Amino acid sequence: TDTFYCPVLGVTPDGYEAARQTEKGELDRERIRLWYVAATRARELLVLPRLDTTAAKSAWIGLVDLSLAELPGLDVSHLPADITTAGTGAGNVQTRATFAAEAEVIAARQPRLTWLAPSRGENTTGTVLQEEEAGIWTGSADDQPRELEAAAEVQGGR
Repeated sequence: TDTFYCPVLGVTPDGYEAARQTEKGELDRERIRLWYVAATRARELLVLPRLDTTAAKSAWIGLVDLSLAELPGLDVSHLPADITTAGTGAGNVQTRATFAAEAEVIAARQPRLTWLAPSRGENTTGTVLQEEEAGIWTGSADDQPRELEAAAEVQGGR
């Protein structure tokens, strides 16, 4: 519709509840469509949990009755018993010095912009070429740069 419905100061306009229920219905149908997509796109296996409690009506698993209790459980007997977890990789061994060296290499590879011609608001009598160096902060947490103070907000003409 072309009308915007929202409660103002706790007072709901005429038609608000109908618009709210229509939107809620659209969202519910969209969530059911997403369930359909998830369930039909699984080519070989779709693993869903069997809850030991009743799911809330608003929970994803409670939207559609999939009859999970009637389906067979996941058979993992054909898998080896000594499967290790995937998250047992090497830890982070990067030091502050290593990070600083890598940051310098990345900054050195960045293209440098050179100021060639001034714009109308810039000083035309100054140097024509100005290069800016990339600043890489490699200090400790105690040496962090100070936060810039917020600029004063523009106020009405007083």
